[in-house]
Amino acid sequence: MSDDRNLADLVAERRKRRSAGPTDHDRNEVVIRWVEGDLARVTDEVDAALARTAVERNTYKAGSRLVQVGWRDVRVSGGLTEPMLLMSDISTAGLLDRISRISVFQKFSKSEKDWVRASCPGQVADAYLSRTPDLWGTPALYAVVTAPTIRWDGSLLTEPGYDPATGILYRPSAEFPAVPMAPTREQCEAALGTLKDFIKTFPFETPVDRSIALAAIITSVIRTAVSTAPAFCIDATAARTGKSLFIDVASIIGTGHSAAVTSRGDDEKSGGETELEKRLSSHLLSGASVISIDNVEGQLGSSFLCSLLTQTMVSVRVLGLSKSVTCSTAAVIFLNGNNLILIGDLAAGRTLQARMDAKMASPEQRRFDHDAKERARAMRGELVAAVLTVVRGAWTLSGDEWKSMTPLGGFEEFSRMVRWPLVWLGEPDPIGNVERSKDDDPKLVALRETVWGWNKAIGIDEVTTVVGLIGKANETYFPDEGGEGGAVNPELASALRGVAGSRDGISDVRLGLWLRKNMGRTVMVEGREYRIVKEGGSGKHSTSWSLRNGVIRGDDVPF
Repeated sequence: MSDDRNLADLVAERRKRRSAGPTDHDRNEVVIRWVEGDLARVTDEVDAALARTAVERNTYKAGSRLVQVGWRDVRVSGGLTEPMLLMSDISTAGLLDRISRISVFQKFSKSEKDWVRASCPGQVADAYLSRTPDLWGTPALYAVVTAPTIRWDGSLLTEPGYDPATGILYRPSAEFPAVPMAPTREQCEAALGTLKDFIKTFPFETPVDRSIALAAIITSVIRTAVSTAPAFCIDATAARTGKSLFIDVASIIGTGHSAAVTSRGDDEKSGGETELEKRLSSHLLSGASVISIDNVEGQLGSSFLCSLLTQTMVSVRVLGLSKSVTCSTAAVIFLNGNNLILIGDLAAGRTLQARMDAKMASPEQRRFDHDAKERARAMRGELVAAVLTVVRGAWTLSGDEWKSMTPLGGFEEFSRMVRWPLVWLGEPDPIGNVERSKDDDPKLVALRETVWGWNKAIGIDEVTTVVGLIGKANETYFPDEGGEGGAVNPELASALRGVAGSRDGISDVRLGLWLRKNMGRTVMVEGREYRIVKEGGSGKHSTSWSLRNGVIRGDDVPF
């Protein structure tokens, strides 16, 4: 009888656990009752339960995805890997696991005539994930940082955890000293001195190059405070000068680890563009804070890279799936190469290019009394505090003086948070090399040469056509006394062959397309501004063009 009673007690206890309410052990769980045909109501209750415990259960929405944050090994320079705190998608199974931990699902049992515990149906998780992210109650995650930083309003973010005001999750990976809330100028100057002393062994060519390096370090610490930021190109005259090392050092200061490394790829049809977009998209989806496009050879131009530098969110394709998702662009982008040439918009202010020159044939043989990466790790707390002191001091002491700087279109917040503190403390403006980058851009060089040749051959405000331009380029002369002749307009002939040359000479189709692509763009040549203007018509014979000075007039509007 005793054994029978014990068995009956066990059955009763089991039934009690499966019935109406949560036990004391489950007192933080909510009861959700599943009824066929009531999927919307059940999914709403799941959403409310997830929202209430999201931060505790590591559940966030990032762009159009439901994500979690955790450590993962990622490839860095030198073929090594380092652990990084990154985002990853929460799968249907992962969502069901979370639901089971925060709620008690029940269904009505006809046999027991009562509500009994049950597993959450998979269709509930599917329904939740199919909803648009704006319907999820989970908090929005903008970025993950491992060091104190500054908010967009100039206030310091030093409290670990999720910050609802910015969507930043701060999980410190080291100890950091306190940063003064109201630094004096003397404290700011001392802090900048600490940063300059730290990078003094890197052979930056000019003071502007060094200022760009300082801007890169500042951006690595406060990237989440600015909606957009230019890329940083570390260029050198020879290999083994310290380009990748500097990028890793800047990343270690900001994140605690080396930069996540990728390469341009070798897709011949797109010049690596398609492959680069895939590789950058993968890093953006993971929430990588610093991304380095390593060892770029020759020229680099990328429409996708230009987009992510000037937008706060981008749409990317998920590898292996026929869908696109949106994700944040809150990453610092680095490029490095030897005598790297930037093309198009990358050269026009979207990239700040700093050059190193060790001024020796074998820069890899230089000797140093310290390991730069280990020093960055050891000094990380001090260096982060120095960055925040400089930025916070410029914010509190200089007011709106930053507006006196030359604008950098699309990067206004970067100008205030990064450029201005350096200029305010007497450093050269980090955008001082933009014109140098433009001068190296082969597309801009071709436009300047065409404009120069056009001006010499035809002149300003003279209307012509594609055929007329080619005719001018092909004009030749022969000396009266005999001998070899030559081109009447050699500058125009050379320029048009460069932009529209073909096997049979200058292609009228290619030249027409080139003119349409470049019309309206103001270019500086020999101290004067010029623009190619479409006057009207269509077709190679009837479309008319002219070269005008850079002053916009009412009748200069292209058709």
